[in-house]
Amino acid sequence: MSYHRILIYADASPQCYHAAKAGLELAAALSAEAALVTVLDDVAAIGNIDAGQTHAEAEALLLARAEELLDQLAALAAPGLRLTRFLPWGQPAEQVLATVEAWPADLLVVGTQGRHGLLGLLLGGAAEHLMERAHCPVLVVPLR
Repeated sequence: MSYHRILIYADASPQCYHAAKAGLELAAALSAEAALVTVLDDVAAIGNIDAGQTHAEAEALLLARAEELLDQLAALAAPGLRLTRFLPWGQPAEQVLATVEAWPADLLVVGTQGRHGLLGLLLGGAAEHLMERAHCPVLVVPLR
């Protein structure tokens, strides 16, 4: 199977850097397009009125952190690699799956620590969920 569009899920975890590097290297080796997706979680954008942070301030901070993450990961890409970025708002797994469909990707790359549940013991919670529901192959990259 040949891959032409590789979508890489970034969630600011240590394993996402390993996954991004693997996905970007694979895209360069295959002369494929690559895309990075990080999801802006609505729940995290609520803010904390008791701490003096409004909803708008929380949203702005979340967006700035997400853009910084994508900048750091994009810096790992080989020169000339066609790279797209996605910053959807919502529930992370659902938005990643929606991006797989909308872009449309023919390979999804995710990182894992490998700690949750029986299958999650090998793959990790988010990776397991995405692997079960994605309509394309999923490359799971472990932290080590």
